[in-house]
Amino acid sequence: MANRSRFAVVPAGGFNPAKAKAFKEGVEETLGAKISAALVFDRDYRSNAEVTEQLTAFRKYCDYAHIHSRKELENFLLVPEAIDRAIRKRVIERNERTGEKAIYSDSVRKQLEAITAGMKNHLLGQLLTQRPSVEEKSKPDNHRSTIATNILAEFDNKWIDLDSRLQIVHGKDVLTALNDYLQTNWQVSITATQIIDAMQLDEIPNEMKDIVYALTKFCEVKQE
Repeated sequence: MANRSRFAVVPAGGFNPAKAKAFKEGVEETLGAKISAALVFDRDYRSNAEVTEQLTAFRKYCDYAHIHSRKELENFLLVPEAIDRAIRKRVIERNERTGEKAIYSDSVRKQLEAITAGMKNHLLGQLLTQRPSVEEKSKPDNHRSTIATNILAEFDNKWIDLDSRLQIVHGKDVLTALNDYLQTNWQVSITATQIIDAMQLDEIPNEMKDIVYALTKFCEVKQE
């Protein structure tokens, strides 16, 4: 699958199911034949009910469809222990280049606590702005205040624990803020690839393993 020898990746430009469907239908019309399609989207601020509804719609015209359980793809990289190892390796590499003897003694978990704490109000504001209008359509009998109360309860439940909090924050923004901190305090930065390389097998989220397996099987299907 990594070689992309059996499929093409087409960016949808954000959560854009209509564009994806139109593209698939356009290719099929041009080729005069059916093609297989797989859709993978970020979750953003969608509720479980909306995710279920969207996946049901996607599977009417796609062979495989998935919406991440975490806000963005980058959230799957927010594994504190793996990030610590990646940083430690970068500091050692910097020592070898500069002749310094810095010893990495920081705690990514502590820094992620601080970084995400500053994102709380903005994230909650986005949830309360975007979610109620969608849920009012699917649950017209629910009063807007009831919907807001449920959203707040769900948010508080996830926010209290760092591991679950890291699933709902802006993953890209967290990594950017972390690299700003590392540049200032350790004169290094880390990339997504370096974090992945530092992960141990049991640290890779099961959901990501399932996605890779499903897409691999999707690529192996032979077209008639």
